[in-house]
Amino acid sequence: MNRINDHIFFKLSNEICTLSAPLNLHLKIHYFAFKRTYNDCSKIYLFNHPSYYQHWFDKQYYLLGNKEGRPNYYENGYDLWDCLPDPHKLYDEGAKYFDIAHGLTITRKHEEYCDFFFFATHVVNSHIRQLYFERRDIFEKYCDYFISTSNDLIKQAEKSKIILPLPEPMKSIKPILKINEFLKEIQLLEKNELHYHLTKREIECANLLAEGRSYKEIARAYGLSPRTVEEHSYNIRSKLGCKNKSELIALLSKKRMSEWLICSRC
Repeated sequence: MNRINDHIFFKLSNEICTLSAPLNLHLKIHYFAFKRTYNDCSKIYLFNHPSYYQHWFDKQYYLLGNKEGRPNYYENGYDLWDCLPDPHKLYDEGAKYFDIAHGLTITRKHEEYCDFFFFATHVVNSHIRQLYFERRDIFEKYCDYFISTSNDLIKQAEKSKIILPLPEPMKSIKPILKINEFLKEIQLLEKNELHYHLTKREIECANLLAEGRSYKEIARAYGLSPRTVEEHSYNIRSKLGCKNKSELIALLSKKRMSEWLICSRC
């Protein structure tokens, strides 16, 4: 990469400063950059901060990161830098030496290329993140404005595109998803969780129901009325998801008394 003011990317920075002036004037966003990555992996860069990009090209940072990959790797995106990993500490470096912080990247995927729009503010302006969350429409609208007004600048930049070697195709291992097994386990866990909502008296009634005792027998055993035992039986069925008394007894018969007692709550 040539020195500052030699390459068209740098020569166009004054025009980008003019286009991005409303960002700084009204939103205190003093850093804006645009990158277009084509399907052959060539790229153009337009920016309003040439000193940072001189540093960025000198350090060959354009070779780092998945954002330099093939356009078909990406989808439309809206990413806050503060929420992204920074393995090479580029965000930290930009904040420390260039006062570029609290950034936002908007990604727009097209058939023949992928566009990236970068916004950032001063280190002290951390409140900008709230605006990112609440008013995404503002930044999407600026992207529309930039594309509609910078067509000539993009064409000039395209004459001096950066050509990088195509990266190796990303190896993506598609996980085996066991949807049906997941749903069955959730249903089972949900049913088991219901056991924990049985009261102590319901546990006692459940144990005798499992032995085949009638409502009257259970009522005599605990000094209750048959109607009260019937109500307990109904509550147990509801909590365990049983449709009728027969289904409830079948389920209870499969459980050991100790298992029910462990679930008991007073």
